[in-house]
Amino acid sequence: INPAAVPADIGGLVIPPGVHKAPVSLAITGNVTLDGQSDPNSVFIFQMASTLTTSVFSTVTLINGADACNVFWQVGSSATINASSFFNGTILAHASISLGTGATVNGRTLASTGAVTLLSNVVTKPRP
Repeated sequence: INPAAVPADIGGLVIPPGVHKAPVSLAITGNVTLDGQSDPNSVFIFQMASTLTTSVFSTVTLINGADACNVFWQVGSSATINASSFFNGTILAHASISLGTGATVNGRTLASTGAVTLLSNVVTKPRP
């Protein structure tokens, strides 16, 4: 599967299922909407060679059957989910993951070589 290119900041976009590749790093400023297109089995894979960073109060919104258990963020180095953000999906970071104060994750936070840092966060495992 050839990944579809996405811009360096996907805030404000509505993204269909598939494999999506950022130029190097990926940012989410504001809200990004993942549209499952009425398919409860729709899968979203985001690949970035370097970092994933969300802005404060950002959201990853799921619509039309998109499910957090089918959303994956493959991060080449570290991920930062900033304060008061709401994030959906599983983060697979090569290095570390930091969640800012009050950030909420509906998914998993898995770091290969570094730590997962939590600051008054709620992390909910999605359905299998």
